[in-house]
Amino acid sequence: MGKFVYFTSAEKRQANEVDLPSFLLDRGEKLIMAGREYRLVSDHSITVRGNRWYDHAAQKGGHAHPGRCRPCQ
Repeated sequence: MGKFVYFTSAEKRQANEVDLPSFLLDRGEKLIMAGREYRLVSDHSITVRGNRWYDHAAQKGGHAHPGRCRPCQ
């Protein structure tokens, strides 16, 4: 298991402002337009829009930074 990484409030704010479709496309992920959202080609149950994501199969979603790290709890 990897080492836990702490993020500052500023780093978390910056992560939440990321445009996820652009971020994913810049890293080679293939996306399909689905209405106002994008679906991942590699996993159609995951949609992204702006800085938010949602996994329809798991019924979970959120921002680029999920807020589940130790400082956010």
